[in-house]
Formats: sequence, structure tokens, C-alpha cells
Amino acid sequence: MWRNDATLLDIAQAARRIVMFVQNVDEAAFTANAEKHWAVVAQLLIMGETVTRLSEELKTAHPEVEWVKIAGMRNRREDSLGCGLAYCNRGHP
Repeated sequence: MWRNDATLLDIAQAARRIVMFVQNVDEAAFTANAEKHWAVVAQLLIMGETVTRLSEELKTAHPEVEWVKIAGMRNRREDSLGCGLAYCNRGHP
């Protein structure tokens, strides 16, 4: 389904942006840089919202992916995300 393809591309692009934003940045520098911090939070929110557009057929075909947790990222307050560099590198929530 073309919609799934476009949506998966959106998710992959958001993930790539996160990697780009935190590349070569240590925890202290990330925490001190509000712009980087909020750029990552924005991408996490995009991923959380975007995953809800995927078809149920695709999600059912890939039960190894924690779709509900990914979608839940859009509902969490930033301060409860614990969005430090370690968080971003772990693949939370």
C-alpha cells in the first residue's frame, strides 16, 4: 500500500534526523543545547504521530515492532521523556 510506504519513509526520515542531531554530541553538550534537545523531541513527536497512520495489516504483520509504544511518544510530556542523549541512543520509550 503506497500510504504505508510514504508513512514508513516519514518515520525513517525522522529517525535519521535524530541520529544527525546527536552525532558527535556528548550528554552534557546535548543537555545544554536547547535547540538540539527540542529538535530531537520534535522528531520523536513526529514519529509518534506518524505511526498512527500505518495500516493495521502492516502492524499485525510486524509484531516485533512496538507500535503502541512508538505512537505513545506523541502523548508524553517532554519532561517525562527524559530526553537526554542516552535516551535517544537507547530507542525508548
